[in-house]
Amino acid sequence: MKLILIIIAFVAFFIALKKWQRAQAVKSGDPDAMANEGLRLIGRNSVDEGIALLEQAANKDHPAAAQMLYEFYTRPELEMVPNDATKAMHWAAKASSLDNEFAKLHDLMLELNQHPAFGDNIQLLEQNLLPRAEAGDIESQSQLGRVYARNPILDKDGSKAIKWLELAAAKDDPEACFHLGKLLQEPRQGEADMQQARFWLTKGHQLGETASGGHLAEMMLQGQGGPVDKRQAERLLIEQAKDSSYSQLTLGQRYLNGDQLPQDLHKAKEWLEKAAADEENSVAATIWAGFLLEHSHDSQDHLRAKAILEPLAQAWDLGAHFQLGKLYQQGLGINRQLPLALMHFEFAAMAEEAEYIAAKETLTARLSQSEKQQAGALKQEYLTLHPIDSLAQARLDLLKGQALLYADEQEYQELQQALHWLEKAAFGGETLAYEELYETCLKLDKRVDAAVWLQLELAEHNQFGFQGNLVLQQQELLQSFTEAETAWYEQRLEEIQARLPQNNPAAA
Repeated sequence: MKLILIIIAFVAFFIALKKWQRAQAVKSGDPDAMANEGLRLIGRNSVDEGIALLEQAANKDHPAAAQMLYEFYTRPELEMVPNDATKAMHWAAKASSLDNEFAKLHDLMLELNQHPAFGDNIQLLEQNLLPRAEAGDIESQSQLGRVYARNPILDKDGSKAIKWLELAAAKDDPEACFHLGKLLQEPRQGEADMQQARFWLTKGHQLGETASGGHLAEMMLQGQGGPVDKRQAERLLIEQAKDSSYSQLTLGQRYLNGDQLPQDLHKAKEWLEKAAADEENSVAATIWAGFLLEHSHDSQDHLRAKAILEPLAQAWDLGAHFQLGKLYQQGLGINRQLPLALMHFEFAAMAEEAEYIAAKETLTARLSQSEKQQAGALKQEYLTLHPIDSLAQARLDLLKGQALLYADEQEYQELQQALHWLEKAAFGGETLAYEELYETCLKLDKRVDAAVWLQLELAEHNQFGFQGNLVLQQQELLQSFTEAETAWYEQRLEEIQARLPQNNPAAA
């Protein structure tokens, strides 16, 4: 019993000693002790006292304390303190000045429009990067040049982008070489300098910037900035295609169509099959199936194509319906079934593509009245089994709008009709209609609605800050409004947002 009492007394003494040591360390002004004690108090729900100690530690240049304060003021899910953008900005700046890695992460989130507190505040990003770039930091020079290149709102003539990218590229920064090459290809002012663009893209590729390869290959194929070099361009395109189903698809199509490379069906088959292996790339799957139907004489390949196309058609991929129409019309791997072929061609023709419409009309002219009636019955049965849901319908409406918008002889009436279908698509949930609605409204001199759709486009598709040109267009459009137009814009934005199914589940 005596031994137990001695042990208890010793433990109590040890705890008291630790508390005393902790208190002494805090009292002495040790930043580590302040930060640790601040976190301990916050963990015990003494939030105000804990925050006060963290602030003291941060003011004594404790980087972790400044970072924690920034986190607390930007993340409401932590339920520590109310969100406070001013305090968050203050502590982010403090943490950035104390920890270079934090500063880089902070600036990258700003550049990609993913910052939890400041969103797409590119002016703040410019303010952060400029001192480090001026001090000679290559990474900051490269990033600042990239920011200027993507955001004409900060650099209308592109001169700032050129300045900082040239400085970083001269010091062998691969990304700077790539972005400088692209900017010289398509400058904001003046004529393109293809020779210099090719030089910097070549250097960027040599330094390991893989994105340079695709742009460089295009220049080599077209003889821009230097001689045509199809062999080297082909090597670059193959290199690009190793890890990208999109690049695999485009390379396969080049070989298939003889587009600036010699036509080679064997190579086309290899790359199209690789692209189609990506389950997320339904376009590649449709093209691969079409290749098998068009270029293979093996009935097993035709059945493979059928198996690929059927689920895509059921999800209302109209290209898949067109390929199935050809399969049933020609009897590839199966018996010919012309009414079924017509059914698929009629569905495909909803895309308003000339090839699809021609296939439907040609087959319709060949069929008897009885076969046409059979096709109609098959169509109704298919729609019962595979109804067109609201989002699929919105995609179909978008296609109708695009067909009118990009017609060869575009007149006011066609634009009005295009506007109808594009709006129908948007209100059905198809966000890809937003930018074309902006462009159509501008052509129809509906400036307020144009600004509304552009605002929605930026909110939906500018998550990574790559639509700097549209940001500038929106700024210029809004600045040109009268007070009455501004008020009307705000009202229309609210009205249209309320009608979108993303914001109105009842409408969906």
